[in-house]
Amino acid sequence: MVRWLRFSVALLAALAVVGTVAPAAGAARVPRLKHVWVFVMENHSYDQIIGSPHAPYVSRLARRHGTATRMWAVTHPSLPNYLAMIAGGTRGCNNNSCERGIPGKTLTSQMARHGLSWRGYFEGLPERGYTGDDVGDYVQHHNPFVYFRAITSKPKQRNHILSFHAFRRSLRHPPALSFIVPSDAHNMHSSAIIDGDNWLRRWVPHILASRGYRHHGAIFITWDEADKTDLSGCCLAGIKGGHQPFVAIVHGGPKHVRIKKPRTAYSLLRTIEDGFRLRHLGHAAQVKPLSKFF
Repeated sequence: MVRWLRFSVALLAALAVVGTVAPAAGAARVPRLKHVWVFVMENHSYDQIIGSPHAPYVSRLARRHGTATRMWAVTHPSLPNYLAMIAGGTRGCNNNSCERGIPGKTLTSQMARHGLSWRGYFEGLPERGYTGDDVGDYVQHHNPFVYFRAITSKPKQRNHILSFHAFRRSLRHPPALSFIVPSDAHNMHSSAIIDGDNWLRRWVPHILASRGYRHHGAIFITWDEADKTDLSGCCLAGIKGGHQPFVAIVHGGPKHVRIKKPRTAYSLLRTIEDGFRLRHLGHAAQVKPLSKFF
């Protein structure tokens, strides 16, 4: 009888462990990441970029590495999409002139709380920590960090907003997250597609050659929204930003990957959060990660 009771207790304990560990293991389909680079380009639909003769470099990356063939942006115009990328929602913003000082959590506040470093690199930013208006080809509403109180109210957090001049040097000791936005001269918004493609051709290889990329690194190239005329959406209520391009380059990941199931821009946030083992913000909790790229 005593032996049977001991066996029963041991069996229940084993089942309890399985019950707590198995869901966590199943949820962690994205492997732990050390370094992530996110490039954000502008205002083009999937068919305008992937396979286009005007974007040969991006198209080659998509073929060799990975692309999501049915990815939808959140909305139009630009700013709400940028906010959604780091906050899991548009926070009620539906234009490019929304008020700053938005309260609440962001991906960067999550990272800071867990001791993970982040930097935003913005081409044309006049100085480190700048939170002001447009300057030259730098566009304020392409910089989501300056809209959140948790970042702008703290000098240490503001100092993570850098000019793109600091980017190449950062590759020696990259932060966990590098969020990279070219200016209007290279982001395909006002410039030609080929100009943005050539800009990526210049900078992405520097990451590929870095030690940080070889240490559990991933590069994601996305667009803030599709072409303005594309109001299509999928998967979640309110998604109407159009069919956007998306390319993933993962060290050690499979080659020639196509994610053909519908996904939204929130899937990128979900993937980054899963890779850094963070909780899911907003709509990121309602979507699946881009786990097939790993």
